[in-house]
Amino acid sequence: MLRRETHRSRAVSSVLVASLAILTLGWLGTETVLHLLKQPALLASPAQMAAWLLNLPNNTLPIGLILAGIGIGLVGLALLVIALGSGRKPKRALSSERNALVVDDAVIASALARSASQLARVQTAQVFAQVQNGRAKVEVRPTSGISLDAQSIQHGLEQEVRSWQLAENLKLVVSINRQGAVGV
Repeated sequence: MLRRETHRSRAVSSVLVASLAILTLGWLGTETVLHLLKQPALLASPAQMAAWLLNLPNNTLPIGLILAGIGIGLVGLALLVIALGSGRKPKRALSSERNALVVDDAVIASALARSASQLARVQTAQVFAQVQNGRAKVEVRPTSGISLDAQSIQHGLEQEVRSWQLAENLKLVVSINRQGAVGV
């Protein structure tokens, strides 16, 4: 259940490709059977299709063949990206023995920003947090004239993240902005 909530389904693309393959093979099979039974073809007999295919380079402009090849290549590339892509949604699973708990990355980023603002004693607007691809980036903009210790903020945030018991480790990077915020 957790995998279903944290990963995108490939069912739509799979059904679409399988349906096109079934329709194409069904039509070719029907045309072949009709040809063997010496019945008229639905669209084109196997002999007509073979003749068309053999004469295709002679009857088509080279630019048409090139564009058709590019189109087929792009469709193949799109299917390859769908098949090999991670399909990961921006969500994280929390460890639990009894329940399936899923938290959106934006919620985790918001919680990290709130915790970092408390640890650094700055306003929440002075903290930018982002969670993406198993990595959390937190940038703190200090109040002008007040220095901040990135290590202590990092340590505090790591303890906070450990207390959430995420199923997967989240790499945490804390940075202090060089430009301070004016008198907050």
